[in-house]
Amino acid sequence: DKRAWSSYLKPVTIVAISWTLFQLYVVIYGFTDPMILYPVHTCFGIALGILTKPLSQDNMFLKTIDTIAVILIGGVVFYMFYNFERITTRVAFVESLEPLDFVAGIVVIALLIEVSRRTLGYAMTIIGLISVGYAFWGSQLPGLLWHRGISLEGFIELEAFTPNGMYGLPVGVSAGLVFYFILFGKFLAYGGGGALFNDLGILA
Repeated sequence: DKRAWSSYLKPVTIVAISWTLFQLYVVIYGFTDPMILYPVHTCFGIALGILTKPLSQDNMFLKTIDTIAVILIGGVVFYMFYNFERITTRVAFVESLEPLDFVAGIVVIALLIEVSRRTLGYAMTIIGLISVGYAFWGSQLPGLLWHRGISLEGFIELEAFTPNGMYGLPVGVSAGLVFYFILFGKFLAYGGGGALFNDLGILA
């Protein structure tokens, strides 16, 4: 049926299948370097968030913005793989970032904030923006709230090129465990496993 096959050619389906194949590759071949695994996992999530929560279903201008955003985040994924050796072997805050590293970092940070707004609402997004502001201007605050502050370059490196920013423990757990539980649950549900466990419960 052509209509059934055409559903697999939708961007959201292509992204979801590509993400699943990547995660299966990771678990089968043991690819675990966090500075590639975590950013790519995050970028797939961002792309899926943009496609499932579009700015508009009808406005061509807003749909174009979404398309550009997905292309940009896809470019970040390609960039991470293209620079695999350099990114995975560099010493953070010792070796300088390349100019395109800053571009990739800004793209991921900006789109992550936007996807947060679309999926979680304004409350979490505002909290996130306040945290970003505090990182830059905490040196202007008094007492216990004071810290020495951080430059834009340092912020991008911390957030996008170390496992201590965006790619911290929550992303690590998501990439290493949560994704597979969700995937297994979906296969189980579509394969009739849910009904099987329900029937076993009734029989018991």
